[in-house]
Amino acid sequence: MGWLTFFSLSGILGAFRTLFLRCFSPRSLSEDAEERRGFLHQTAQDRERNRDILAADLTDEIRDKWTKPLISLPVHVDIPRLIKKIDVVGVDNGHETAILTPTDREGANTHQPILDLVLALATQFDPHYTIERRNTTTAQFYNAFGQGSDAGMSLMDFMNTALGEESSVVGVLKACTQSTLAPAVLKLKFSIGTSFSFKDVRGSWYINIRFVEGRHIQVIHTKSEVSFDDTEAGQFQFRWRLTITLDRTALTVTHADLHILDATISSRMPPSNLKEIRRLMQPYAQGATINVVYPLP
Repeated sequence: MGWLTFFSLSGILGAFRTLFLRCFSPRSLSEDAEERRGFLHQTAQDRERNRDILAADLTDEIRDKWTKPLISLPVHVDIPRLIKKIDVVGVDNGHETAILTPTDREGANTHQPILDLVLALATQFDPHYTIERRNTTTAQFYNAFGQGSDAGMSLMDFMNTALGEESSVVGVLKACTQSTLAPAVLKLKFSIGTSFSFKDVRGSWYINIRFVEGRHIQVIHTKSEVSFDDTEAGQFQFRWRLTITLDRTALTVTHADLHILDATISSRMPPSNLKEIRRLMQPYAQGATINVVYPLP
């Protein structure tokens, strides 16, 4: 029994090591092709593990990540680096009103846009957010940041001392991290990526925060992916969206939805591969536009 457990654990750890190297390590096309051949000849144990990951409920997985304490989530790392790709919108009777947009912060230093985001969120949660409270929050923010302080550690200090774990603002910020996004990425990697490997397009990650009709908040992540294989017969790219819905106080994750928005596949891909990649995308691509062209745009 002990040996059986050992080999089971070894298989699982080996699979996750392979996925990590696949996602984050530089590699040649020959290495990627060799690894793809290995994935196409997965063991029964590998296939069972993949099914478990794909069958797991996305909302439950994201909620489990989101409920972790601040110290366990990279909020203080991700918000400063993504701050110029986050916008905030109010939706009332179907009409959208821009509350905070990335263009508002062009050319600004990192600190001020973070404060702008915090104040914009705080005002949405409390329409009676007074000038005095705004001034207090601003003073606490700059007290935590100081002159020339590291943005990440300063933000962590500010969230802990001025906002707290149960803050609605913190609830939204926790939904903006790579850690909270991870379950959706794994679903795509273990469905499409095990046969057709891909990598994220640098700079394509955007976050849209939506306050909807006073009922709930949506944190919408959009990212683009491109194939590792850049040959005529192997190229493809797609854009996907993860919508995380929070209750009106941002203290509970109520739903999560993963959707492929559009895809472009090389028309020079072999017909059997084209059929297979369409099949793998299909569960996430209901209503999506899938173009088969060459060259890719």
